[in-house]
Amino acid sequence: MKIFILPSLSLSTVASSFALPLHNPTKDIPILGSDTADFTHYKFWDFRAMSTVQNTTQIPLEHTPFNTAWEAQSWRREPTGDSSWPMVNSKANVFLTQHPDQPSSSILVLRTTRFSNYFSTAEIESRLGNYQHCSWRVRMRLMSQSTISENDSPSQDPGRAAERVPPGACAGMFIYRSATCESDLEILTSDSQRTIHYANQPDYDPVSDRMTPGFSRTVTDLPAPWTTWVTHRMDWAPGATRWYADDQLQTVIELGVPDRPSLVALNLWSDGGVWTGDMAVGQSVYLGIEWIELAYNLSTPGLDVPFVRYREEALPSKNIGERRGVPRIRAYKPDTKGSVS
Repeated sequence: MKIFILPSLSLSTVASSFALPLHNPTKDIPILGSDTADFTHYKFWDFRAMSTVQNTTQIPLEHTPFNTAWEAQSWRREPTGDSSWPMVNSKANVFLTQHPDQPSSSILVLRTTRFSNYFSTAEIESRLGNYQHCSWRVRMRLMSQSTISENDSPSQDPGRAAERVPPGACAGMFIYRSATCESDLEILTSDSQRTIHYANQPDYDPVSDRMTPGFSRTVTDLPAPWTTWVTHRMDWAPGATRWYADDQLQTVIELGVPDRPSLVALNLWSDGGVWTGDMAVGQSVYLGIEWIELAYNLSTPGLDVPFVRYREEALPSKNIGERRGVPRIRAYKPDTKGSVS
């Protein structure tokens, strides 16, 4: 089965960015193997399109047209028993700058930095929170500070040897509703550069203090290092979540599949804890994003509903021997219009 995207959808709006998508939305887009997944909406955000960005320029996401669809976060999380430092999301850590390999184009960047008494971190969330199944792709790579600061002399070889990125950070790609309704992809810079973690939540059982069998998988042989440009893809359909890297299927998880309207999000963070590890004071890690592509359905057909942030949620910390995990705590600000049921 193939996705059919409605041909009447316009690509000229700000939400679909400044350039035509990699796939033609008026044609069928094959995904999900033999599963049935018909999507009625499509968007493509091309962060390479702002050619006026210079190597010394950082344009905050909130000052670009992309802000209509994506919101940089500013909430914070205090240390827990498994973490050492507060993490503070800052909108200043989400910006567009010059592409490190193509000086005439730009990329979106998320940054996390270790300070003496806290981590400054980054997260972007979709302004819509009623996605009901989707296929989304993100072209991204992890980078060191030298790649960003030296992009006045960009490499013309995007396939060059993988660079060294400071250990101690975590990059995440999420389909998220709550701590018990989530699919995610996480990259730890303390791991080898071909290792990645995939999971549906909750992948931990607080009663037995063990990982829940079948809810997660660690892949150690990605087709390319995560320090090079890789298209990461998550397909969320009824009954299964699938993860791909450069169109190569990495894993399928059929347990704990999200079953409620959700948002999508990307983040880069650390708290010095048992899951991420720590970074040296002054070190930074960067997540570069060329584009985001999303085919999706909405829980309310034809109605785009903003996500309602309404409460803080957490899971108990995970056994260190099983996984270097920390509680997922979402410090959402209250919404006076009510909560999502």
